Amino acid sequence: MKILCGLLLALLCATPTQAQVKSGSQVLSLQAGTALPLTRYGSPDVFVGNQGACVGGRYLYNWKPAVGFGLDVLYDAFKEKPLASGIFNQTTNPKLFQALAVGRYTFLPDWKWRPYVLAGLGLGVFSLRRTETPQDGSTGTRTLVAGSSRGLSFAIAAGYDADITRRLVAALELRWSQTGIDKSRFFGDKFQSFNAGLLLGYKFGPR
Repeated sequence: MKILCGLLLALLCATPTQAQVKSGSQVLSLQAGTALPLTRYGSPDVFVGNQGACVGGRYLYNWKPAVGFGLDVLYDAFKEKPLASGIFNQTTNPKLFQALAVGRYTFLPDWKWRPYVLAGLGLGVFSLRRTETPQDGSTGTRTLVAGSSRGLSFAIAAGYDADITRRLVAALELRWSQTGIDKSRFFGDKFQSFNAGLLLGYKFGPR
């Protein structure tokens, strides 16, 4: 998170004095950052996975200076989470992919630094692998759960962006999302996560 903030601060120092969002302009962005699972498994003290990384992309069409619509894809690769379970050592390893239609409202579109809010709705694909190994090492690792499910996914986010050049734009964004999952196969009927990321985009169309 400190690295992301440092990168964005460096980019903002190079921001031009004139910046404005134009109607009809478009932005194609790549995004990367950190992903944190918020859903607990079994015990109220154990999360499904550990903090990992996220990568994705976004297309945004600015219908009006303050209003934009587009498509967002994001992949979260959470790290394994060890679980204590009697005589066994267990781990869970979740992943999440989202493809969402998004809408964005930009505050102060004529300013150099532009805060915004975003909401999205679409498809989420959740996958989980859960394994166990006896603590005494008597047998090998056994897979208890391995599979994926698709469900409705939605997200809300807030951030701010700034122009680096006439064509390049950078943004820092915080995002919360929830995805429906198959309760008969996994631990519940929904999975929640949090993302903090940096986006770097290329603008085309009206300037």
